[in-house]
Amino acid sequence: MPSPEPQIRALSDPRVARITHYFTHYNEPLLHELMQAPEDRSGITYSLYSDVTSPDHTLKLVDPALATLPPWDGGLRWYRVRNRRLAGPLFWQQGTLRLAWARGHDVLIVTGSYYCLTNWLLAPLARLRRKRLIWWTIGQVVGEPSRLQRWMKRRFLRLADAVLFYGHRERAQAIADGMDPDSLYVVYNSMPLPECLDPPPPAVTAELRAGLFSDPSLPTLIHSGRLRSERRVDLVLKCARALSDEGFPVNVILIGQGPANASLETLTQELRLCGRVHMAGACYDAERLAQLFHASDLCVAPGGIGLLCIQAMAHGVPCITHDDHYGLHAGGHGGQGPEHEAIVPGRTGMLFPNGDFRGLVRCVRQWFATAPPKDAVSTECRRLIRMYYSPRNQADVIDAAVLGIPATHVVQLQDFGHVVDPASTPE
Repeated sequence: MPSPEPQIRALSDPRVARITHYFTHYNEPLLHELMQAPEDRSGITYSLYSDVTSPDHTLKLVDPALATLPPWDGGLRWYRVRNRRLAGPLFWQQGTLRLAWARGHDVLIVTGSYYCLTNWLLAPLARLRRKRLIWWTIGQVVGEPSRLQRWMKRRFLRLADAVLFYGHRERAQAIADGMDPDSLYVVYNSMPLPECLDPPPPAVTAELRAGLFSDPSLPTLIHSGRLRSERRVDLVLKCARALSDEGFPVNVILIGQGPANASLETLTQELRLCGRVHMAGACYDAERLAQLFHASDLCVAPGGIGLLCIQAMAHGVPCITHDDHYGLHAGGHGGQGPEHEAIVPGRTGMLFPNGDFRGLVRCVRQWFATAPPKDAVSTECRRLIRMYYSPRNQADVIDAAVLGIPATHVVQLQDFGHVVDPASTPE
């Protein structure tokens, strides 16, 4: 006999605890969006719980000093819980179980890692206390390395009343596994967006290009991110060389610093691309970043694209990356983050077969040959980011999940004309 569904009491002015491991700096605009007065958030009051350190010291986190300021003064309603590392990937969050037991919150939104042992206890406690439990997770059951882990992940997802996924393919997989579509939301992702998403006048862009390249009239490719070998930025340069050999020369802008920096400089010389490649180094100045993106025509990410997709398209730049969502192709360049679903082929970018270098070259050439006018593409990219991959839209989806509004009633990327085919999700 199936177990009864948990009876969650009707919520009026719900109080929500958002529990996670830590908050990275790109989450900050969303956190401030959630801190709006309850009357502006359907009566919902959000409080944040996390640690303030990460085992990855290269990650830039939200400044803990914001917890000392009230929300109306730019601060966050934020309290510390501590991550305690155990064996391997397992860890314990000290201080979260009391949030499930105490009366201070009606809804728990918890980062859905089944490696966090406290999460397995939060679920029955929340059910006992009749609190709504929402996992927020990347999903990717297919990408788990073993059958046991895939089975555990499926069981884990079913412990919650609702799930927030970053992308549609994970939601499609959960539906295929028999979960209720109305409890499965796509929250997308977001990052700090430029204050003005509109491009500068063409004369300003032309002047910038003239200062970067020996021939500023050529189409310009761009890539931004930490320069590591697994990102395969070398293929951007090799693609530029191949295009030039085919009589279609291009310029390249590389933003970022990292272990592959020296080898990429050497490769630029070996491929005879001097004067056509600008290595901008690490750049954290929003105005300079905007200038470089506006000076480019196409973002190319041969490896996973991740948040670069949002960053580029927010500046009106379409994206090309590979099509292997789960990284299952032998000899390919890893999997994709869910952000690559923002690429609507022919409208905001294109996809090439993972591991197929000639496919990458053909894809770039095809984009410049067949894409709509640049102004139309730029407008389309910025519109998609505003509609879905923005802090405001994320907050609205979270509100809907908290209030129990059916997920099928929430505007999703399919409404933009982009359909993620569940059949493309491997078993």
